[in-house]
Amino acid sequence: MSCAELLSAAESHLKKGELEAGERALRSACIWTPSTPNGWYNLGVLERQRSSVGRAVSCLLRCLVVDPRHQQAGTNLGEALLATGEDGRASMWIEHFTLQAPGHPAAWHNAGLDRSRRGDTRGARSALMRAIALNPAYGGALSALGLICQNAAENDMAAVCYQRAIASGHSGGRNLINLGVIQQESGQLEAAAAMYRLALQQNPGNFDVRAN
Repeated sequence: MSCAELLSAAESHLKKGELEAGERALRSACIWTPSTPNGWYNLGVLERQRSSVGRAVSCLLRCLVVDPRHQQAGTNLGEALLATGEDGRASMWIEHFTLQAPGHPAAWHNAGLDRSRRGDTRGARSALMRAIALNPAYGGALSALGLICQNAAENDMAAVCYQRAIASGHSGGRNLINLGVIQQESGQLEAAAAMYRLALQQNPGNFDVRAN
């Protein structure tokens, strides 16, 4: 089988939940053609799903050696490094990848989350706004920016971010609750109640909603 056929077979196996067969096909593809970035990337994703984070990092690095601009591998590598506890190395990579793939919204989203984790609120805001400029419907970036604004008592801006995140399909209970809190604090009680009801519909056992 050719490398392309092995990758296709691996995809078919993985879609069916046949992880061992999928892994064998991916490893064969990488042995057959070590310069196949997607083979290494998909193997890295599979290892991450199995919680073999160290192996995932190795596979993603091999992918990026072949294709330094591989967007999915670049963003996944930062997350995998964080999962290994190598915070410093993860931060260095995440920042590097914004230079390597400056037009990739997820690179800036990851940078925003990492900067926020490190207490660099101003840098986080800048990175998240860059992600949103590249993809105005990026729900994760809108949600993260909304939380930063809400924590800074910039409630009007936070509300807009949450509303846009919800409209993009990235509703999630947390966005609905946070928007409801802002509306409740501003006296928009009916609107707040509507947000809480939606959050409860998504998660009937949500304690945060019941506490409000």
